[in-house]
Amino acid sequence: DCMEAIIDYSDNSIMYACLYNGIIQRSITSGINWAPISEDILNEEKAAWITPYIIDNKDPDILYAGFYNIWKTTSKGNSWFKISDFTGSTVIQSIAVSPSDNKYIYAATYYNIFKTIDGGKNWSNISSGLPQVAITGIAIDAAKPARIWITLSGYTAGQKVYSSENGGSSWTNYSGSLPNIPVNCI
Repeated sequence: DCMEAIIDYSDNSIMYACLYNGIIQRSITSGINWAPISEDILNEEKAAWITPYIIDNKDPDILYAGFYNIWKTTSKGNSWFKISDFTGSTVIQSIAVSPSDNKYIYAATYYNIFKTIDGGKNWSNISSGLPQVAITGIAIDAAKPARIWITLSGYTAGQKVYSSENGGSSWTNYSGSLPNIPVNCI
């Protein structure tokens, strides 16, 4: 089972692919050979079946991956360090980094969403005001890092998309007339 894939936007011979439960691999040979890059994280933490990981928009050496915590590499996966200290045993399901300011990072488990505005030094839970429905996706405005949208799963009518203009201090139901089916991304 292969999940998400990323191609380095500065060098298309560098590729990343994730298998189930956090097994992230990298190829530097345009996909001919692959090597695992997440073993050190997996020795400490578990990950979701479809593990969220993303490449930074400003620096292709930087990747972020969600396990119980958010992990960051500045070396294309050669080494990783933890940038959050979430307690509990709930895995991260979604990650987003602002295209305009990579110090703004949002990460969600199914029922909680967190943000940092200092690159991971401090995190706050910004779930207040959201329904207790599984969070499935996060999107950030390209120019305004505090303007975000989240998508929700489940079959609760009218609870599909929420938005915030202030980094999650308050939320607005943006679902409109979307059908009563799970929404997985925006």
